[in-house]
Amino acid sequence: MAQRRMTNRQLELRNKWIMTGILVLIGVAIYTMIKMSTAAYEESMEDRRITVNATYKQARNLQLKAGPVISDGVTWTRADAGDIDRFMQPDKLYFHPEQRYQFLNLKMSQHIRASALDELLEGQGILDGMGHAFHQASKKEDVNEIYLISHAMLETGKGRSELARGIKLNKKGERDESGRAGVIITSSVSALMTKTQ
Repeated sequence: MAQRRMTNRQLELRNKWIMTGILVLIGVAIYTMIKMSTAAYEESMEDRRITVNATYKQARNLQLKAGPVISDGVTWTRADAGDIDRFMQPDKLYFHPEQRYQFLNLKMSQHIRASALDELLEGQGILDGMGHAFHQASKKEDVNEIYLISHAMLETGKGRSELARGIKLNKKGERDESGRAGVIITSSVSALMTKTQ
């Protein structure tokens, strides 16, 4: 009987070791899958390099022949070879406090909470409180939500332009200064388009 109990204990110990081994293998498999999916995601978001059929010097000369101009934010002046070089070799811009944002990858959502987007949109006219809409659009289309908001703010005059607030039309498609809105139908849109052209 003592011999049999020893065998049962040995079986229990063996089974515990087998279960531990299986759990370790499952853990390693899960860890490997996570690492592989993270690596694949990061690779898909990396900058893509393209090959062009011109040397650097040829590309710069093409730019110079096009009559390039440069702005200091106030005036436009003719760009010289040094200006072209500065913009064709953007390494210094990567670390510039403002210019680095032009290199952002806009083709992915940052998964920013709708409430955080609402804070950003607070006081921005018709965009105020629209964080959820930008959050959903970003997730659905896989576009950076800050880009979407920046573009909307630019196009709507920070949510305050007349067009952004809505232009009231009468039944003929004409602006109705009395504030009565009419139904917009194809003919009224055509009438409006004729007047704006």
